[in-house]
Amino acid sequence: MENKGVAPDIDVLRTPPDWAEGRHAQLTDAVELALGLLETHPAATPPTCSDVPDRSRPKLPPRT
Repeated sequence: MENKGVAPDIDVLRTPPDWAEGRHAQLTDAVELALGLLETHPAATPPTCSDVPDRSRPKLPPRT
């Protein structure tokens, strides 16, 4: 829909004292949710480079 924002997945109430003191309840809840998800679903490990071919230049022959 045009001119309508996306509804949040989790509603977080940011009170006027939170606003005045610079606390970000949405950010705090999002970080806690992300850390909880990392505990249940650990991050993937990157692939190893063991199957990558050696593309370095060959050694030059000795000078005569």
